[in-house]
Amino acid sequence: MRYILSILIATGILTSCSSTPELVQVTNQGPAQGSTYSISYQVPQGVDYREGIDSILKAMDQQMSLWVSDSEISRLNRGDSVRISTAFARVITLSKLYTELTSGQFDITIAPVIKAWGFSGGDYNDNV
Repeated sequence: MRYILSILIATGILTSCSSTPELVQVTNQGPAQGSTYSISYQVPQGVDYREGIDSILKAMDQQMSLWVSDSEISRLNRGDSVRISTAFARVITLSKLYTELTSGQFDITIAPVIKAWGFSGGDYNDNV
């Protein structure tokens, strides 16, 4: 994932260093995190970052999406034994730090709330 992001950044830098080409607006859309995304950006004609964007978002879904039944977070929430990715470990580490810095106001342990409100693909509980 970091490799793809590096390529995207390098491509952006290289294209910005050349003579000023006419830019076109590109919009990429697709599914991510149980919803959809839409990203618009200006690039020289023929440049499109769709594959890189989709690759990064797919990797994030596989790690941290409640809508992907075999994602790392879904398996952890089920109590499965999981070897987590470096990226997911970093998110957990930073989340714990933010929980400490905010005296618990930021809390990553919100699975019960997510389930109660129906954000995990389950039924919405209007008694909550």
